[in-house]
Amino acid sequence: MDSLIGLLILILWLIMPLVMLVNVAISEFKDNINKIVWIIIILVLYPIGWILYLIFGRKQRVKKGENNEK
Repeated sequence: MDSLIGLLILILWLIMPLVMLVNVAISEFKDNINKIVWIIIILVLYPIGWILYLIFGRKQRVKKGENNEK
């Protein structure tokens, strides 16, 4: 049981930030500065950066049907 908990912690600690970095890289944002800022936040604030992206960053992405031209 302890090894299962350890594995889950390892997944959250190591793999989730990588998944979020890939998510940021392939997502479209209204401004490319947002993409760069989120990459920096995920890398610099390593333990909580990806959690912040899940809470706040995903709302800033451009939806597929949304027209981003003004």
